[in-house]
Amino acid sequence: MAEETKKLMISVVMGVYNGELYLADTINSVLEQTFKDFEFVIVNDGSTDNTQLILDEYKRRDERIRIINNERNIGLTKSLNRGVWESQGKYIARIDVGDTCHKERFEKQIAFMEKNDTVGVVGSWGLFIDKQGEHIYIFKPPTDKDLIKKQLLSKSVLLHPSAMIKRDILMAVGGYNEKYYTGQEQELWIRMSKICDLANIPEVLVHCKYFQKESISVRKNNRQIIDSARLVIREVMNGSYSPIHLLRLLRVLTLAIPSGIRTRIRFRKLENDNK
Repeated sequence: MAEETKKLMISVVMGVYNGELYLADTINSVLEQTFKDFEFVIVNDGSTDNTQLILDEYKRRDERIRIINNERNIGLTKSLNRGVWESQGKYIARIDVGDTCHKERFEKQIAFMEKNDTVGVVGSWGLFIDKQGEHIYIFKPPTDKDLIKKQLLSKSVLLHPSAMIKRDILMAVGGYNEKYYTGQEQELWIRMSKICDLANIPEVLVHCKYFQKESISVRKNNRQIIDSARLVIREVMNGSYSPIHLLRLLRVLTLAIPSGIRTRIRFRKLENDNK
């Protein structure tokens, strides 16, 4: 009888659009992991810079890299779903262009997930850095599973680029909701929290690049407002959260503030909370 093929443990899934400046740093941090049993699924979302050339060179060097090319730019949510559907691993590890992994990230997250059957996704703390590599602050989301679930609708409690997700649960809930152009991870965490626990490892396992932008397009800003508002309304209306969370709609309106100013205010608050 033929020996059963061993199932791949991790599929790293990343979408990229015109990421030539920081793509190599991100790919290198994944390929240098101490845990080696993974494939790296990279969805090139219609890039017009040198992204494709960089990807082709890395694929030539390392057979674990798989490249999926979108004929046109379809956005992060749909690109992530495409990568997930074509992935083969037991777990989906997320990373974004510009962000880098601690070399033991996968090893530590796999060990945690294999010991905690009820957990469907585990994240970690994250160090935010600027374009020069200077430290801005450490984002420390909660580690208590009940607190994570309680704060899901009101705060960022799981850093998307740090997430490792059980693929079978991700598939069971239908993947990322493509109706959400922004905030797709928060919407996903809320759906997953209804059938599994969410967790965070209290260690910095990712470094996240902070790109300060003084402004974003009016269209994208409006999408952020719409996506955030309808998520709050949906969860309150279906009884998952108390009507008091409708007060969060006031916070949603702050999205009308220019993004650069809004982000500086948020960072200052997080710095104060972490003191």
